[in-house]
Amino acid sequence: MAELGSQLSRTTSWIERTGFQGVVLHPRELSVTDSDDKGKWLWHWLMLETQDHENVEVPQLIGDEVYIEGKCDMSKLKTGETCDAVVTVMLKDVIEEGDFVVNLELKLPQEAPKAHEVDLNAMPKNEWLVLVVGDFVAAESGEVRFVMSSKKAKKGLIVKGASVHAVPQMMPSE
Repeated sequence: MAELGSQLSRTTSWIERTGFQGVVLHPRELSVTDSDDKGKWLWHWLMLETQDHENVEVPQLIGDEVYIEGKCDMSKLKTGETCDAVVTVMLKDVIEEGDFVVNLELKLPQEAPKAHEVDLNAMPKNEWLVLVVGDFVAAESGEVRFVMSSKKAKKGLIVKGASVHAVPQMMPSE
């Protein structure tokens, strides 16, 4: 068990595949409102399919409200590169009726926040979904913040984590 705990104590992880870089934020590195309230969130261990088969603790919503915030220092990104902030979630098969819309908001230094809604009812269940919060051009300094929230969430939402990474550029066709 000590080995699992040491994996969680690491700070933000780096992605360095195929020349793109970015930051991965595991759920315990995000600000999850009421995360320790056992009436709102149930935490599970999940073994991720990565090169090192990393074990990560993930929260499953059992309450009805979501507010999750992440942040990344832009100095960890390549200046001038277009980047995405994303949140990876799964909606377990739930019996509850009604809409399940999440609000996604991107906050950048010296810019008005950018926000949009995503209807999770229309999304596949029991599959990992990558929700794009927004894109931006990385600056030399400052902090990018992103939020996923809902006042009427459905039980069964699982949060795998978030990442801020460079957007792959399309190669021009000849």
